[in-house]
Amino acid sequence: MEKVKTKFIGKGKDRRKAKTKVLKRRHISFLGFTIIKSKTNSGKGSKLVFKTDSSRLSRGLNNLKIGLKRVMHAPIEIQARYLNSVIRGHCNYYGLAGNSKSLQTFRYYAIKYWRRSLSRRSQNGDVIWEEMNKILSAAKVEAAKIKIPYSEISGYAIV
Repeated sequence: MEKVKTKFIGKGKDRRKAKTKVLKRRHISFLGFTIIKSKTNSGKGSKLVFKTDSSRLSRGLNNLKIGLKRVMHAPIEIQARYLNSVIRGHCNYYGLAGNSKSLQTFRYYAIKYWRRSLSRRSQNGDVIWEEMNKILSAAKVEAAKIKIPYSEISGYAIV
């Protein structure tokens, strides 16, 4: 058997974790999404899974880094407003059902880069994660949210 087409799922938890199985290794990159055809959870049908294209994810994070350098010495409230607008914009565009992992990855790295930016504001000001968590709760950084659920995707695309 070819390793490309077969995958050992395992038993118990491993089997339950493998919710969607890729039917074929074919995918389409379109408008910043990698569109993959996969099986449904019940295994009776197929569905389209929209993932953020990896090049678009890294491009968005690089643009975020540049923006954080620009506002590095601004007050934390202004930085939080900027970070929220970037996360909100990313989620508004890429917030399709099935793409929550990519959205959470973007938010995680956005917070990580913001912490790094805050740590570089002075020579002796390393921001530890306990402080960063306090800043995050005070600044109310937005969560990564799915904007279009599976039930509404058929209205946006003809499959």
